[in-house]
Amino acid sequence: VYVFGAMTQYTIGRLIDRYSLKTVMLPLSFMLAPFMYIAASLSNLPLIIASIGIVMGAFGQVTVNDAMVGKYTTDEWRSRAYSVRYFVGFTAAGASVGLVAWLYERGGFSTMLQAFAALCLLVIVAAIILPQEIKAPAAQAKLVRVTRGRIFDVAVDIRRGSPSFGKFASSELSAEEWNQLYV
Repeated sequence: VYVFGAMTQYTIGRLIDRYSLKTVMLPLSFMLAPFMYIAASLSNLPLIIASIGIVMGAFGQVTVNDAMVGKYTTDEWRSRAYSVRYFVGFTAAGASVGLVAWLYERGGFSTMLQAFAALCLLVIVAAIILPQEIKAPAAQAKLVRVTRGRIFDVAVDIRRGSPSFGKFASSELSAEEWNQLYV
């Protein structure tokens, strides 16, 4: 079963390189709750197949969650954000052992899975409200040259957050010297 989870993480990682996080997260969130709910009434081979779906959904979401931290956290805060993310995740996992035991005592395996399927609805809501990614404008470049006379050309970096923000490059260009400036 866990081999399918590992393959899912690899596949989701490749999809994240091509599509927005929301585009990848929505199908994952919609698959987990139904598989958990259906698994509550299954046994034998059908239960194993549903379990594969559950593991694929959960492992895929872990990959998306890690990508969110990496993408939306600044370099200065990224390691702390990962620390908090894993602290909360492992603490919740440890605390859930008591919840699993309590649910199992109240209604067995099916009650436990149905309760977790209901909790998965929160993941669906989170995936729906996840903002669409704003595509950064494509990088631009130009080659400046003079066909007649002379100019003094200045290029200033006005991109906020850029390491070279506010810095400039300048050059005197002339048609006579055939020099060019690549910006």
